Amino acid sequence: MRVAQLCPRSNAHRLLLFYAVECGLKATYLKRQNMDVWDGNLLDKKTGHPFMHDVNGILDECKAGMALPKNLELVPLKVGSSGQVLPRHCSAADLNQVWRYGGQLKKPTDTEVENRLFEIHQWITKELQ
Repeated sequence: MRVAQLCPRSNAHRLLLFYAVECGLKATYLKRQNMDVWDGNLLDKKTGHPFMHDVNGILDECKAGMALPKNLELVPLKVGSSGQVLPRHCSAADLNQVWRYGGQLKKPTDTEVENRLFEIHQWITKELQ
């Protein structure tokens, strides 16, 4: 967690923060279910899909009362010499890919989402005490 808090932060720091929160949420879920191992087959009751990187889905399962923004807007892509600009959107479950491949959030900003991840981390820390 300390590495993710260094300044200035890059996508590598953001990615570590995202994975730390994801793992912490899974640990919280396991503790609440009195389980020892995260079974990759644990499914979201609403969608029937595995949780994978769905931080919001795990937050819902833990009844945390908090979430990452659901709809994220990335910096648009400029295509070719025509100057065409393509908007890009993703969900919170895709954040690991955004930051892994050098993407940048426009709305909310990377910093705003980082701050929310730090809030979730604080909640996890209290839950796991």
